[in-house]
Amino acid sequence: MQCPKCQGETKGWKCAICGSESAEHDDNHKHAGSDRYCTMKCNACGQADVHCTCQPAPAIAAS
Repeated sequence: MQCPKCQGETKGWKCAICGSESAEHDDNHKHAGSDRYCTMKCNACGQADVHCTCQPAPAIAAS
């Protein structure tokens, strides 16, 4: 899978709120009654994808 911000590789999952990490998405790890904060972990910076600190991948020009 790819990080939605930088398009780099991801490795595991990370909670965007508390920083808890898991090898697989944890449907039972919830904040405010939702598991949506458990997001892919960017392999390059180690952050949850929504907090990725990498430079965004350059846009590919359409032909």
